[in-house]
Amino acid sequence: MFCDILKKTDMLGRPEEWFNLRRVKAYCQVKGIENISFAAYAKDIMRHTTSSTGVFGVNFHVDQYQSLKKQDIDVFEILKFDKIYYLERGDKISQAYSLAKARVTDVWSSNVELTPEAEAKVEKIKYSNILEELVRISRWDAFVAEKILPKIDGTFRHEDVVADKESTCFKVLFSDLNIPFPSDFHAVPERNRQAKSRDLQRVVELKRYLMGP
Repeated sequence: MFCDILKKTDMLGRPEEWFNLRRVKAYCQVKGIENISFAAYAKDIMRHTTSSTGVFGVNFHVDQYQSLKKQDIDVFEILKFDKIYYLERGDKISQAYSLAKARVTDVWSSNVELTPEAEAKVEKIKYSNILEELVRISRWDAFVAEKILPKIDGTFRHEDVVADKESTCFKVLFSDLNIPFPSDFHAVPERNRQAKSRDLQRVVELKRYLMGP
């Protein structure tokens, strides 16, 4: 959502998940090649997605960074970003539920409507599945605190971004990059909120379960 809003301005690149391994594989298929070096791939993506302001943006997650590191690819060292921002979610249980839902359905965007079969899989999600994701999130947070935090120029919380009617966090980004904030800026995401009433109910039930009687 955050990066969709940035992308709509056409001033801060096209911050999509370019370093998602699925995206890299799809790139190779389109190009008709078996594989490509990360440096060559990144160079081509930058060439095609850098905005007229000279900004290249990318959206990548902690686990994607870790996957590349296992292949001796350090995104930060290779690309030398001028600015790095971290977006976190305060409600970790809701985040864990969203991850559990995405993992069982393999649907990671609200732009994709769930099939009846996928909805049935969601109904079978257990508390243990959600708690496994919560542990995963806590490990990501610990990794960020230990390995990435010194590199980060700013941290934003999802809930604050959604509630901010003044677009404060986005103004920070433009200011940091010395780019005039667009007068027609509207913080309206292309994606809808994924959570439905049943999802919200499940989250409330889990919180009650964890808190006890």
